[in-house]
Amino acid sequence: MKKLLSILLTLTFVLSVLPGISVFAQTEELLKNPGFEDGDKNYSTYGQCSYEIASSFARTGKKGLLIKDRTSQYGTVAQNIANILTVNGPGKYKASMWVRLQEESTSPVDCTLTMNIYSNEFSGNKYFSSGKKVLTTQWQQFSFEADLSFDPIKGFNTALIYQQSFGANGYAPNVLVDD
Repeated sequence: MKKLLSILLTLTFVLSVLPGISVFAQTEELLKNPGFEDGDKNYSTYGQCSYEIASSFARTGKKGLLIKDRTSQYGTVAQNIANILTVNGPGKYKASMWVRLQEESTSPVDCTLTMNIYSNEFSGNKYFSSGKKVLTTQWQQFSFEADLSFDPIKGFNTALIYQQSFGANGYAPNVLVDD
C-alpha cells in the first residue's frame, strides 16, 4: 500500500509540473519581485554587504537596488530559486539583469550574472554565468541561458541567482541592480 501511495504521489507531482516545463520555464517571469517593487521580499544578502532599495536606483519601474559596503565580489544580494526550479522542472531557463556602477571607478570593474546550484542529487555546486563585462556608470544587461537537467523529486539544496562584480585587489564597488 505504501509503495502504491508513493507511486501515485510521485505521478501526481510529475503531472502537475509538466505544463510548466514547456510554457513557464520559457515564457513567463519566474523570479519573485524581479524589479524590487516589493522591497527586498524574496532576497537576502550573500556575503558581506548592505543594501538600499529606492526609486533613485531604478532603471525602470518604481524601485531599484543599491548594493554597498561590499568586502568582496561575493558581497551581493541573491534570490534562492530552488523552489521555482523544482516546481517548473527541467528545461531551458533564461536569466537576465541590468547592472551599473554607482559612481565612476579609476580601475576596471568586471561583472557577471551567476546562478549557483547545489542539487540534492549530485555533490558540489554547478555554476551558470553570463560572460564578464566591464561595468561603467551606464546600465548594461547581463544574461545567459541554461539547459537544466535534474530530478524534480530530489530538488535542490540551494539555487542562488546573483550578480558578482569585482576589480583588482579585491575592490568591490557599489553597484545598482534592477529588473
